[in-house]
Amino acid sequence: ISFVAPERLLRLEASVFSDIWSVGLVLIELLTGKHVLAEYIDPHVLAEKLVNDRVPMSLLKEGGLVGKDFSRDAIQFLNDCLQKMPQNRRHCRELSQSSFVKASERLEPSVILSWIKDPSMEVSGKVSASDSANE
Repeated sequence: ISFVAPERLLRLEASVFSDIWSVGLVLIELLTGKHVLAEYIDPHVLAEKLVNDRVPMSLLKEGGLVGKDFSRDAIQFLNDCLQKMPQNRRHCRELSQSSFVKASERLEPSVILSWIKDPSMEVSGKVSASDSANE
């Protein structure tokens, strides 16, 4: 339940934008190594948080992404995924053209494979926000 979009918790219709929300939460977990909503075991408390809290900044802060060394492109991508209202989320076609995705396309596959084998490794070859802005 902790990856479910707010509209689904309100029993509204699911759409591709509900999946976009989930992508944002999965990305936070991949970037930080923890699930940002894991502490909310009670589904009613979780639903209240997602429906009533200021999203996405509260999720980004809880996920440890605010104030850390994450690119503006990564934060913008997450912001685009984690809009409370589904109609405000970017469509996957737009997300696939984002600076964050375009920058990740330039990483060498060997860098990604070595990170998968040892997640404690620093990912060299990180593309900074300024790199993607120069394109």
